[in-house]
Amino acid sequence: VDLAWSRPLWEPLAFQNVREELAPILSNRSAANLSLGNYVDALVDAHVVTQLKKDWSKGWFRKGKALMGLQRFDQASKALHTALLYTEVNERESLLEAIKECSTATRNV
Repeated sequence: VDLAWSRPLWEPLAFQNVREELAPILSNRSAANLSLGNYVDALVDAHVVTQLKKDWSKGWFRKGKALMGLQRFDQASKALHTALLYTEVNERESLLEAIKECSTATRNV
């Protein structure tokens, strides 16, 4: 993360390169925090990912899972449905499972 942010932003295409490097790093860190139960940290990283790459489903998926961990199910559902817009049909299984889990959790609250 520090290396990606340390790139000089005055160079041509610098921000694009930073974005391409930073998004997967933050997405992976978000996933690690999710697995540790650090939902706030996971949400912060996922939110930055969705700002860097608005059309990347993985960022929205991570954001939805972090929001579910924080029991913010309405917001989680919106994030997961946004992820669905950017996910290939053959890659939707875990996303649809998360949407179902979120829906079930909403009814149980």
